[in-house]
Amino acid sequence: MTKDQAGRRRLIKTVFAGITLQAYGQLAKAHYPNFQLPVTDRPIRLYNIHTKETLSINTDKPIENIFETMVRVNHFFRDHRQNAAHAMDINLLYQLGELQSRVDSTAVFEIVAGYRTESTNVLLRQTSRNVAKNSYHLQGRAIDLRLPGTKTHRLKDSAVAMKSGGVGYYAKSNFIHLDTGPIRYWSA
Repeated sequence: MTKDQAGRRRLIKTVFAGITLQAYGQLAKAHYPNFQLPVTDRPIRLYNIHTKETLSINTDKPIENIFETMVRVNHFFRDHRQNAAHAMDINLLYQLGELQSRVDSTAVFEIVAGYRTESTNVLLRQTSRNVAKNSYHLQGRAIDLRLPGTKTHRLKDSAVAMKSGGVGYYAKSNFIHLDTGPIRYWSA
């Protein structure tokens, strides 16, 4: 391959990547037409206990690039066992922001679980009776978390008071489950 051909190939790849990114951006705008987290004075800060990754979503001004934000969110909440990402429900971010505000904390949420593949869910069901067969984790609509400096039962009570989906309380494992399904509560 000549230098000229390699240059053209790079140009074509760059143009194609730009077109693809623009198309994804348009899809994201169509999927999340009114997406905007409530503007607050504190970011939503997250730490994945399995991958050791962090993510901070600034909420002190409107988010300009929805697609870029959701790509980062989806990657962060991926199934760490399978290294597989899935589109996460944007309402989980609203729930996290509201929960953080209700407990008046600036601490970093520790994320225990986000998206789960079917194979991970089957594996976890074999080792625990507390894993639902049709878990909202499979749809990118659930997360398990804790918040250092906030007692887990207080976190649970605050999440229940939001009345914005399912809340599970796992006292022995020291975390709560949040999802965007019907309003319901349980303890395990």
